[in-house]
Amino acid sequence: MSGWRPKTSKTGGLPHISYEARKPVPLGTMLRNSVECTTGIFVHHDIVESSTDQWKKKYSDPPTKSSLPRGEMVSYHTAEVLRQAEGANVLRGGWVGGDAWFGSIESCIELKKRLGLYSTFIIKQNVQYFPMKILHAVLVARHGSRPAGHWVVMQANIGGVELYVMAYAWSSKGVAYMVSSCGKTVRHEQSYISRFEDEYGNVQEKELPRPAQAHMLYEFLPLIDEHNKARQNSLALEKCWMTKSCWNRIITTLLGMAVVDVQHWDRNKRHGYMMRPPSGFGDDDDDGVMDDFDIKTMANLIGRPLTDGRFKYYRKSNRPSQRVTASTNMDGRALTRIIGEDGSWNYAKNNPDEKTRCRQKSCFICRRYTPRTINTQWMCVRCNMPLCQIDRSDRKTRMYSCVVEHSMTHNQILGCGFVARMAFTMPDQLKAYKLTRSEKKKREERNDKRKRLREEAKAQDQLEEDSEDDESSVVSPPPLRRSSRFNK
Repeated sequence: MSGWRPKTSKTGGLPHISYEARKPVPLGTMLRNSVECTTGIFVHHDIVESSTDQWKKKYSDPPTKSSLPRGEMVSYHTAEVLRQAEGANVLRGGWVGGDAWFGSIESCIELKKRLGLYSTFIIKQNVQYFPMKILHAVLVARHGSRPAGHWVVMQANIGGVELYVMAYAWSSKGVAYMVSSCGKTVRHEQSYISRFEDEYGNVQEKELPRPAQAHMLYEFLPLIDEHNKARQNSLALEKCWMTKSCWNRIITTLLGMAVVDVQHWDRNKRHGYMMRPPSGFGDDDDDGVMDDFDIKTMANLIGRPLTDGRFKYYRKSNRPSQRVTASTNMDGRALTRIIGEDGSWNYAKNNPDEKTRCRQKSCFICRRYTPRTINTQWMCVRCNMPLCQIDRSDRKTRMYSCVVEHSMTHNQILGCGFVARMAFTMPDQLKAYKLTRSEKKKREERNDKRKRLREEAKAQDQLEEDSEDDESSVVSPPPLRRSSRFNK
C-alpha cells in the first residue's frame, strides 16, 4: 500500500483509492505483487484500480471459461493469480504459493492447466470445491480436543489435475487449511515452535510436528510482509519526504521498493559469509567481506554521491547521538561504569569543596581511528575494555560503533576475550589513520619526554636504594663480652 490521505477531494488526484482496514497503512494506492523466493525481491506489481477497470484486465474481459467440472468462468482472484504468475515469468514446472486471498481449488487447477505451474495456497473464504467442514470433522474425530501438531489429508483429481487438501492444527484451537498440487505431506525434520502463556502469565514454548509442504509455504509467505516492513517502517521514505502530489508519493513508494530490492539482492549475494566488520584487523585469512547491510546503511551507500558538493541545496544534518542502552546489546548489558580498586565510580576528593569527578579512561577502539584521546566513563562488562557509549560511526571511515565493533570482531586485541584485562595497547598495524609530519614530530617529542622522565625516576630510585645499602654497611664496634674467668 502506498499511503495517501486526500485533503481537498475524494481521491486526492488519483483515479482510484483503496481502503483496507487490516493493513498498517489502510488508505492509499494498493499494489498486488509477487516476490521471488530465493532473493526476496519483487518481480511483478499490479495496481488495484476501480472495480470496472479491474474486470477489463486479462482473463476477466472477455470472460474466460475455467477447467472446473461445471465449467464456471474464471473468478476474480484466480485471474489475478494468473496475471501475477505470467508477469513474474515463472518457468513451466515452477512453484507458486500464496495466502488466503489468492488461494482456492480453482487457482491450483488453472495454474497447472494453463501455465504448467505447481502451487500451494492457504484456504479461508474461497471454499468452492473445498471440503473444509469434512476435514475439520475428521481432524476432531481422530485427535479429539487436543489436535495440535496433527493433520489430515484428502486427495482427488479435479479437472485432470492431481490435488490434495489438508487441515493442519498448528495449535489447540487454530487450524490451517491448504490445497496443493505438489509436495509431500510427511513430517518435516524441523518442528514448529508454538508459544503460549501459562496460567501464571509466563511465555512457554512447545515443539509441534508440521508437514513438509506446510513448512515450505510458511517459510516463504512472510517475504512480502518483510519487504513492506523494511520499506514502510525502517526506510520510511513516505514519512520523510512529504509531498502534496499523489504522483510523487507513488514514485517515492516505488523508489523505496527498489532500495529494499537492492538490499535483498546484496544480502542474497553475501549469504554464507561470516558476520563481522571490515578487514584491517591484521588477520592473514581476512577476505575483506563486510557485514550484512541493513536497509538504512544500503540507502546511505546509494545516496552518498549527494554529499560530494555537486548539489547546492543538499545540507548534511547533524546526526543525533545514539547511546547504547541495556536493551540493544549482548546479554542485555554490554557496558558498565569504570570503577576503581575500591569499587567506586568517582575519584576520591582531597577536600570537601572539590567537585566530584567520574573515573575516565581513553576509549580503546577510538585509538584505532584517531590520534586524539577520547575519554569515556564506560567499559565492557566482560573484559573491562574502555568503550564509548555514544555511536561515533560516520559510515565512511567507521562503519560501526565502538561497542558493536568490539563485540563482532574476531581480532584478539580488539575483540572481547571474556576475561578481564589490565592493560590495553594499540599496535601500529591496527591503526587506520596516518599522522602528518607535525603530528609525528609532536608524538616523538612526547615519547622522548616520557622516556626521559622514566629514566630520571629510575635513576632516582637507584640512588635511594644505594644510599640505603651504604647506611646498612657501616661497621659497628663489637659488643662487650663478660669474662668467663672469675678473680679469686
